[in-house]
Amino acid sequence: MVAKTKKLFGNDEGRKLIARVLRENGRRYMPRYALAFGLMAVVSGLTGASAWIIKNIVNDVFISQNSALIWGIAAGVLVIYSGRGIADYAQTTVMNAISRDIVADHQNRIYRHLLAQDMRFFNTASIGELVMYFSNGAHAVANLMHLLITSLGRDLLSLISLTAVMVAMDPILSMIAFLVAPGALWGITSIRRRIRNIGRQEHAGMAIIIGRLKDSMIGIRVVKSFGLEQRMGDEMTGNVNVTAQRMMKINNLSARSGPIMETLVGVALGLTILYAGFGVAEGSRDAGSLLAFLTALLFTYAPAKNLARLTLNLETTLVGVGVMYKFLDRTPLYLDKPDAKPLIVGTGEIEIDGVSFTYGEASNALNDISVRFPAGKVSALVGGSGAGKSTIFALIERFYDPQSGRILIDGQNILDVTAQSLRSNIALVNQDSFLFEGSVEDNIRAGMADATEDQVVAAAKAANAHEFIVEHPEGYKRSVGEGGANLSGGQRQRVTIARAMLRDAPILLLDEATSALDAVSEARVRDALDRLMKGRTTIVIAHRLATVRKADIIHVMDNGRLVESGTHGELMKLSGTYAHLSSLQFTAEAEEEPQKKKRKAKLTTVGE
Repeated sequence: MVAKTKKLFGNDEGRKLIARVLRENGRRYMPRYALAFGLMAVVSGLTGASAWIIKNIVNDVFISQNSALIWGIAAGVLVIYSGRGIADYAQTTVMNAISRDIVADHQNRIYRHLLAQDMRFFNTASIGELVMYFSNGAHAVANLMHLLITSLGRDLLSLISLTAVMVAMDPILSMIAFLVAPGALWGITSIRRRIRNIGRQEHAGMAIIIGRLKDSMIGIRVVKSFGLEQRMGDEMTGNVNVTAQRMMKINNLSARSGPIMETLVGVALGLTILYAGFGVAEGSRDAGSLLAFLTALLFTYAPAKNLARLTLNLETTLVGVGVMYKFLDRTPLYLDKPDAKPLIVGTGEIEIDGVSFTYGEASNALNDISVRFPAGKVSALVGGSGAGKSTIFALIERFYDPQSGRILIDGQNILDVTAQSLRSNIALVNQDSFLFEGSVEDNIRAGMADATEDQVVAAAKAANAHEFIVEHPEGYKRSVGEGGANLSGGQRQRVTIARAMLRDAPILLLDEATSALDAVSEARVRDALDRLMKGRTTIVIAHRLATVRKADIIHVMDNGRLVESGTHGELMKLSGTYAHLSSLQFTAEAEEEPQKKKRKAKLTTVGE
């Protein structure tokens, strides 16, 4: 019997999850849970009283016709049912408030844990899975607590109260009625195993659907350009149908507990009527007691059914709880050392000393590279795709840690300082020019949350962004749209430069900041960047070598190694990798120039 009772509450993994949820949430919400539990006890006690009073109604009112008790019994019925309704409403509102707070607490916890993850996680994580953690996982914890407290406080107490009434009325009849309990336990346990497996598959299917929806939203231009609507629609239909079938299986399996319980209650009622009915007919039992017993037995159906389905509901709920905790238990790869100190930036010199790094099991992205970026100067990183330029940026910002070697800022190893202090001294402007959904002002203020309005405007002016911002009726309150969709490429780039201006960090990283802009936009952005770079330690990544000719020093990379360093003139004299790349770009630009002139001439003719 003990083994069957343990099975009722799931396998070992399920019991551990339940224990963890209770441990992490029970103490915090204990006062409110105690209040709700007390109100449930009131409801349960009054439920038992509502069955008990049937005996008085039948024997004293209908059979004995004792008129002196009619008013008292009627008042008692009113008190019982009105008190039960008020207590039930009160406990429901308390439980709803607790569930709301649990969901909010866990969503905040999930989001903060997400932000703390390392870049390796974000390179492999699925948006669909993250949404499932945030939505289903947080709600699953609240649902689990609600199920446990409600089942113990309302259903179990009601069952105990009604059982006490039944035993008080007739112990022998009670034993007959309880003979069906083992059958109910066996039937529910067999259903629970199937629900657990299907529930995991259904959860994974929903993550796929959400991920596909995300891809469709972000890549809608590609979808429409390549005519993928039908193909992606068919794929989504397949995923939705499979997930819907799994959900239907879970619902159908859960529904099977209904006929099982109905049949067993019918058996209990039939046995009770057979045994006690003859006693009433022979006069050895009073009708009021039998009717009260039957009423209590019928009242046990609802809480017994809820308790029987508890294990089924727990199985589907524990799936969401399990995947959420799997995420919350993930420890970021790169954490601050216990004795990490804030970074103190003086001149801002950066030195990379014998650094090697690899992404997972791939070949080395950097091979024993050593390079110095002088303070207050503009250094450029050039080289073909995959040379390791962006990897250097990622290591400087400590998105990853090198397998060997050191990265020093003013002589301080960045592994010995806090990540927050490191990144607060670095401003990044990249080619993606990502903007958060919100206003222009919000995006600029991301550089410094407590900036004044005057500081925001000053940064926008320095970034050549103020003019186009105030031309719009909403000005700085204008919504940039998702990912900055309401702005042009040049406008988005100037907003990100304003963000970096406002940050006023001593170290500046520029990653292909003008690569996707037209000539007019590039000129405005270049002018803003010149102001931004002044007096800062600046590292520039550029494929277009014309944009870095004025750099104080140019470092040429190839296949994760530093192959050349020097000014533009010095590197051209070497006739090495840089000179070769420069000649290739010069030839390509020379061939492209006549085509540009032809297109311009055609446009002029049309315009005339």
